[in-house]
Amino acid sequence: VGGGHKTSRSLSLKEAEDAFRYIFEGNSSEAQTAAFLIALRIKGSSDEERLGLLNILREYNEEAGFNFPDLLDYSNFYDGRDNEIQLSPVIALVAAAAGARVVLTGGKAKNNNIRNRVTLQDVLKGLGIRVNASLHELGGHLQHLRIGFIDTHDVNRALNNPDLDCIREDIGLRTPINTIEVSLNPAKAPYHIRGMFHTGNMEQVAKIMAVSGIKRGLMLGGISGSGEVPTYKTSKGFEIIQGQVAPFSIDPSDYGFSPWERSHIVVSDIMEQTGKLLEILEGKGEESLRDMTVLNTALILYTSEKARSID
Repeated sequence: VGGGHKTSRSLSLKEAEDAFRYIFEGNSSEAQTAAFLIALRIKGSSDEERLGLLNILREYNEEAGFNFPDLLDYSNFYDGRDNEIQLSPVIALVAAAAGARVVLTGGKAKNNNIRNRVTLQDVLKGLGIRVNASLHELGGHLQHLRIGFIDTHDVNRALNNPDLDCIREDIGLRTPINTIEVSLNPAKAPYHIRGMFHTGNMEQVAKIMAVSGIKRGLMLGGISGSGEVPTYKTSKGFEIIQGQVAPFSIDPSDYGFSPWERSHIVVSDIMEQTGKLLEILEGKGEESLRDMTVLNTALILYTSEKARSID
């Protein structure tokens, strides 16, 4: 993959699986791992390379021990780079109250650019929610409360690796692992909503989602690459239904939402963020944030087949 413009080539699916298994088993040196990840980034990952990475990463998932046919994985690896509010905890709570079953998944992305940024775990802790429940406990939460949280790095032996974390942070750039770990789906949920920062690769990764075992899903270009769509603009992405991928867009004005400004979702710190989330749940939050909560809850209910349409 590092042969340069004239001689490099993409790996086959098996070659990619072999290479990533070699890395995750600790057989490669730090220099080999770093060089391989950077070479892939420069070349650009192919479909088979990304699928091979996902296949191998999932081999290291801890067995969930539960199976919910209506479960939706709501992935959030947003890194807070632009101080934008993370609404996913409130969105998931409202969706669960409306009949969906939602598992929030996230992890601290590994590169120097986001070392000190607010994570989903930080927001959950700020709300007084545990972030270290075992998978056994999580099964009970999903059964009785219809909602739970998984830190993907805690339940995946390949990602729960300080040596690999150090390499990724020293590189200081996003690598294919950053893109694919969002699709880890450790609970094997049949429904999945995720986002992606680089819109040019959204269709390619949506196609990988389509063959990853899910029934339905959405790949969205939401806030800072998250799966949370704002009300101040039309959001585009791709919808996955039974292995088929189709373009998807959502214009909030089609559903009667006012075009709020981006400034409404900017927060200064974790205290302000959690305060605004609690206000939404108490029924006295800013209308712009309540609108976003309702719109994104609708996407969860629609994707997990709890509602026939977004409308």
